[in-house]
Amino acid sequence: MSEIFVPNGTNVLEKVIVCSPKYYVFNGINEITKAWMEKGETEQNDQMVKEWNEMIAAYEENGVEVVKMEPDPSMQVQTFARDFGGCVKEGAIIGKFRHPVRRVETPAYEAKLKELGVPVIARCNAGCFEGGDIFMIDEHTIAFGMVDRTDRAGVDNLREQLAKFGYTVVGVPCPPYNLHLDMVFNIVAEKTCIACLNELPYEFIQMLKRRGF
Repeated sequence: MSEIFVPNGTNVLEKVIVCSPKYYVFNGINEITKAWMEKGETEQNDQMVKEWNEMIAAYEENGVEVVKMEPDPSMQVQTFARDFGGCVKEGAIIGKFRHPVRRVETPAYEAKLKELGVPVIARCNAGCFEGGDIFMIDEHTIAFGMVDRTDRAGVDNLREQLAKFGYTVVGVPCPPYNLHLDMVFNIVAEKTCIACLNELPYEFIQMLKRRGF
């Protein structure tokens, strides 16, 4: 039997890729950061690293294997490690960043996946897709948020590639100021989710209810 990487959205976390915010630099590419910059906020990297180290300690205390990327000062937003793509049972899905400042991250994360022996099974090569927009609804259904960083062309492109693995792909359009699907929807336990009902499509909410969420 081939190795299973991520079978669903609620199994116990065993291994995670992270990246220190040591070199994080504000970029006005989302509403949250824009608001910080407009208020005159500045990066407090030492404080961010301190809090990041506390998170790493919590992972390790709970038996999670933490894989640390080497932070690169040329990659200003590298710390948001989830965004390079996603992982399913068969391996990794490589995304395509919308903003040029982030596209330099993809080769670094892909090299780390190769080092870890995680195969790439799909790659967004049309439109855009970022990892904050992917959820495994069940072992055969993947939801992709179409918010600010993932578009319909990207979802359609990945739907074609993932069909051969038996996945049904569901696009979830939301207003772009939400940035990512995980800002308005999260699966927190088996058949249990936190959902911002005013921001999610009616059809998506009904689908979740039909599936027993």
